[in-house]
Amino acid sequence: MTLPNIDNYPIALFTPRNELLDIAKHSFEKLLTFKPDVLLVSAGFDAYVRDPLLQLTLEREDFAKFGEWLSNIDYPVAVVLEGGYSEDLPELLDAFLTSWND
Repeated sequence: MTLPNIDNYPIALFTPRNELLDIAKHSFEKLLTFKPDVLLVSAGFDAYVRDPLLQLTLEREDFAKFGEWLSNIDYPVAVVLEGGYSEDLPELLDAFLTSWND
């Protein structure tokens, strides 16, 4: 059964970074076509390349890019920290929040 407005994007371990960014951009753009009243973001930083739990490939600057995307929309946004277990988490949060607030 397919539910309206619900999309899943399965991602394999070690998916190349550029593919992850393309998937994220596509899903973000699709979300915006829905024209939400508010955007609630479950911000997981466990897709970071040096996260000890997952084997994904995002870098610090990618999380900054996600923050930039949020800074360029006209919807109210709330963000909740959901995951991320690297010792670099403070720097990742800083990159994300700084670029969102610029």
